[in-house]
Amino acid sequence: MSKSFINYSISAEVISSYDEVAINNKIDTEAFGIISDLISNQSMSEFGFEEDLKKYGWTAEDKNNNGQTWLGYTQPQFAHTGNGLAINIPNNKMNVDDWIFSNPLKLRANTRYRVVFYLRKFSEKPELLDIYLGNNATSSAMSTVGASKIEANPDGKYHRYAYELVPQAQIAYIGFAHKVKGKKWLMLWLWMMLDLSMQL
Repeated sequence: MSKSFINYSISAEVISSYDEVAINNKIDTEAFGIISDLISNQSMSEFGFEEDLKKYGWTAEDKNNNGQTWLGYTQPQFAHTGNGLAINIPNNKMNVDDWIFSNPLKLRANTRYRVVFYLRKFSEKPELLDIYLGNNATSSAMSTVGASKIEANPDGKYHRYAYELVPQAQIAYIGFAHKVKGKKWLMLWLWMMLDLSMQL
């Protein structure tokens, strides 16, 4: 497993006089490591959305600015396993373009990685998901297409999806894009659990 999501304690000495700290000129703080290190052979990282997305380095983008995008949700009866999931509910919004980005991943460039996730929907209409790789957690930085127009199974149950990604850089982010243009949808729900591993 990746040695990410570790609590650290940091002690720093202030050098600049503008940042002087009273008493002993030192300050203690805490940090939380969010990089998943997948450089070594047979390394693997899992994230089941059991914890706070922001704390663990996951972010979302409402690219079409309609006030709705991906969020973490705790509800065991809806999760694939455990209690957590990520959902997107556009809820009668037009031209959906919502993104969710992984925590930073330390990868071996030009090496195949497998990304596995579980997807479910509640709408009777087609629900499509695209996967990208990029060097930053923004839609504009998602330069490599991993898979496009992945359609959630219409039976309303969780299904496993697996795709291969080949990073061009050592630090990368996975972007999942839920995009629907031109139609007004009633209720769109996409749920997933992520599993990433190196393929030799």
